[in-house]
Amino acid sequence: MNKKILLILLITLLLATPIAYTTRGNKNTQTKKVIVITGTIGPPETKYINKANSYAGMEHWLVPLALHDKNLNKLEDKLETKILEAKEKDIEVVIAAAYGDLDAAINIFEQMGGKITKIYRATASFRGTIAADKISILANKPEIGWIQRLLRFTGRYAP
Repeated sequence: MNKKILLILLITLLLATPIAYTTRGNKNTQTKKVIVITGTIGPPETKYINKANSYAGMEHWLVPLALHDKNLNKLEDKLETKILEAKEKDIEVVIAAAYGDLDAAINIFEQMGGKITKIYRATASFRGTIAADKISILANKPEIGWIQRLLRFTGRYAP
């Protein structure tokens, strides 16, 4: 990993985490001191590029999509199983725009009959429902970078 990236990650971790420690006053009291370090880090000189994700236009994502997409069709493997089970029913999915072009991805999704329920501009992605039999066709569109099933938080880890 590049030394600059490691340095930026380390500094970000230090800036994001308040440092707390406990000192003893006398035997009946304890004093807690919190040191908060604030500041900002500018953008890196060059953007991070993950060439492993270039097949999906998702070079800006850190996670290699192939870990969850064995056949490299821009569909999460677990979603493909869910599509087979759903047949012609609607499925709620999360879609990431290729190359960060969120408007283009939203337009193609709606043209194919999808209904958007939430937009996540910070990650150039959105959530919506669409007919299960249209998801594979949607994944072949160049505007779409990645499609996965909707994950619901249950309070415990569920792979």
